[in-house]
Amino acid sequence: MTARYSIDELSDHREIEELMHRYATGIDTADYDLIDTVFVADGEIDYAGIGGPQGRWNPEIKAWSEEALVSFPVRKHYITNIVVEYAADRKSASSVTYWRAPMGMARPDGSVRLFESGGRYLDALVRTASGWRITSRVAAQDWMIGSLPGEIDDR
Repeated sequence: MTARYSIDELSDHREIEELMHRYATGIDTADYDLIDTVFVADGEIDYAGIGGPQGRWNPEIKAWSEEALVSFPVRKHYITNIVVEYAADRKSASSVTYWRAPMGMARPDGSVRLFESGGRYLDALVRTASGWRITSRVAAQDWMIGSLPGEIDDR
């Protein structure tokens, strides 16, 4: 029986999966240095679909994330359904990754308001000397259970 995928193809896919998991772990643990290893230095992010800004990961989106996410002591991003399409030369790729995120915003009384949303990350990737990295990301929210707290729901 002939193998359907080469070792290089399996390795590329696993590395991209790890990239997505590293991003989720970095966001959930507020490890923004870890997230620096996910994007190219001038990586572009469009968080408009989840109520955030558009810009470069570092410095604009990184600074926004550090400030905005401190109000959310509950952050759990689950990553699934990672589908990757490679360019013919396998030096670049695009991917769609599903995410699901239970979140909790701290209230002044110490309680936490829980809500959950899900959607897709639409990414462009490039192979670098340090491995696969995201060059651009669009976050698309597809659903929400509950609602954003009134103080941040400006949509």
